Amino acid sequence: MKIHTILVLVILSMAQLVASAAVNWVPVSLIQSTDSNVNLQIIDENQAVDLSKAIRLNFSLSHNSLHLAETKFASIGLDFFLINENGEREFLASQNLSVKKNGKKLSRFALALDPTALSNDSNQVEIELFNTEADLVNIYGLELIGFNKPDKSLDTLGLDRPADIGTSADCVEEQFGDCHLDYFFRKVRFELDRTLKSQTQLVKEDGFYTVLLPSVKGSSKTIEKMVSDSSSDRITLLDLDQSELVTELNDGLIEYDGESLYFTVGDQRLNLTDTAAGVPGPEGPAGPQGPRGTDGGTGATGPQGPAGAQGPAGVQGPQGPAGADGSVTSLTLASSTTTQALTSDSYVDVSGMSASVTVADGDIIKVSFAGSYTVNGSKDDSYSRLRFTFNGIARGPILSVRNVKKNEDAYGPGHFMMLNCGNDAGELAPGTYTVKLQALADAGDGSNTLTFGPGGEEYDLYLELIN
Repeated sequence: MKIHTILVLVILSMAQLVASAAVNWVPVSLIQSTDSNVNLQIIDENQAVDLSKAIRLNFSLSHNSLHLAETKFASIGLDFFLINENGEREFLASQNLSVKKNGKKLSRFALALDPTALSNDSNQVEIELFNTEADLVNIYGLELIGFNKPDKSLDTLGLDRPADIGTSADCVEEQFGDCHLDYFFRKVRFELDRTLKSQTQLVKEDGFYTVLLPSVKGSSKTIEKMVSDSSSDRITLLDLDQSELVTELNDGLIEYDGESLYFTVGDQRLNLTDTAAGVPGPEGPAGPQGPRGTDGGTGATGPQGPAGAQGPAGVQGPQGPAGADGSVTSLTLASSTTTQALTSDSYVDVSGMSASVTVADGDIIKVSFAGSYTVNGSKDDSYSRLRFTFNGIARGPILSVRNVKKNEDAYGPGHFMMLNCGNDAGELAPGTYTVKLQALADAGDGSNTLTFGPGGEEYDLYLELIN
């Protein structure tokens, strides 16, 4: 009887613990709306943020009516702004979500914020929501209550500019140490990309880097092991011995050779201390040789001897040919120095940035845009967008480009994407495509101008085809 009573008490206690751990989602207030049925929610306890560590906000979004594209998969976007004491917007972060046509209508995502941007008081945040056609749908308002803000700021560490790494007052030592690591993890954010893409992506925006780690179905546990904890979002794949760089590239590897800091993504080693956007580091090692061909068969047995003895064994046949290596073909598609200024509030083709390509099943195609272009807006932090189209259909991520200060030209970063070619969902079907770069100059509520090739400088569209 006593054992039965104890078991009942244990079960009741466990039930109370489960009930107390239930997540309480609360709606985020609508400020401006064209579709009031699109609901954005946040976990209640996330509205109070500890400013002594990295901030992670968990959201839930219903997107029944946001998928307007013809493709099966498309992206919707959210931009986050802090309202300062003068009532002006200051950009905080942006988030793109991949949605599936006729798929599930509810997405949950986590947003990491820099705690130094918030105060030890009430912080008013506005959130802009865009559909798959980059049209503004709703604006939401959110209050975050901050506490535990440290007294020491980034300025006291001498880490206020990207050029300060290795040269600031606290990082003058030649040996790579905690000061450099602290600076690096303030500039780089790691996130799990749950859009079923198989490649790691690196996005540079406003001097900060976002590393999107793939979360492929069936391997999420492996990916999550790369992240040390949810509060810091730091990966443990580091090589900081200040000697030669590794000979075998690993996706997500961070290296330091005594002068520069490198990050490997998509079989490319990128130099993170180079201020030019999209500049690769030293060329990686050659790929492995293809598999060895099979040996030829053994020759036939020789004739029987005169005394009944068995004849000698036949000679061994010739060795088979070696297996074929995989090939990587780099193709420059288009190049231009023609100056063109765009001000449209809808996507238009960038003149001269177009080329045709034929892909087969099993190919991997990487499309890149690099070169000289500027953004200029009538408001601080107004923004423009770039994307790629295949036969007129947008594919891959959308790049948001923000001006640094209103009415001043600011050079924009490069943009790239990678696609698997095949007949599975989300892949690019085999065939011939016309690839184009499109620009949305005025994506916000400011009056933006995108200028390609200012002063006759060069800009290029190119790809790498792996088969």
